[in-house]
Amino acid sequence: MTPAAASPLRRQLTVALAACWTFVATLFVVSPACGQPLVLWHAYDEQELAALQQTLEGFDAAPVQLLRIPHDAYATKLEAAIPLGEGPDLFIDAHERLGSFLARGIVAPVNDALGDDPAAHYSAQALAAVTLDGRAMA
Repeated sequence: MTPAAASPLRRQLTVALAACWTFVATLFVVSPACGQPLVLWHAYDEQELAALQQTLEGFDAAPVQLLRIPHDAYATKLEAAIPLGEGPDLFIDAHERLGSFLARGIVAPVNDALGDDPAAHYSAQALAAVTLDGRAMA
């Protein structure tokens, strides 16, 4: 893959991971689950998965169990499992679906959990990707 071709993928992965970490931070603020693995669903291919695994190597706050869901079934599985309380602790998906996910109860506003100055901890790009109607979602 050429650097030019890798750049959009790298940006997408960065935004997705930033959104994921936003949710991880929120999870620990709301409900610390010491010792329990965090289950993270994704639909990544081999290259994206390798980047995710590399990023997780530096994350030691809790063990993370990755579960790959086939891309064609991913959105349907999220939409079916999460409202029933059977979804993952974390998931990575396109931020373009925030409106749909909010309407279905899959994400919720988390501004209060992000503290007084979220920009001090998260990039503007990551915050913009998970913000809908002025509220950060996770």
